[in-house]
Amino acid sequence: MPSRTAWIEAARIFVISRLVILLITAVSVFRFPLAGTTSLRNCTFNASCLLSIWYHFDGIAYVNVASRGYSMPQDTVFFLFGLC
Repeated sequence: MPSRTAWIEAARIFVISRLVILLITAVSVFRFPLAGTTSLRNCTFNASCLLSIWYHFDGIAYVNVASRGYSMPQDTVFFLFGLC
């Protein structure tokens, strides 16, 4: 069994990495406009504004596959290896 210090070190690295990801997200939200727009996002510093930036790209498709399976043809590109 790993020593207690190994678990503490792993937890510390995990927390620091998540804080760095949140910092990069905050800088991106307030510094860069959304794709297809020319103005910056008009939002105050709150959690929903920062987390909504992650709700893009493949997120909707993964939620569809998780909740309904492969019922929509456009979701079939998200295949699982080893099922063929």
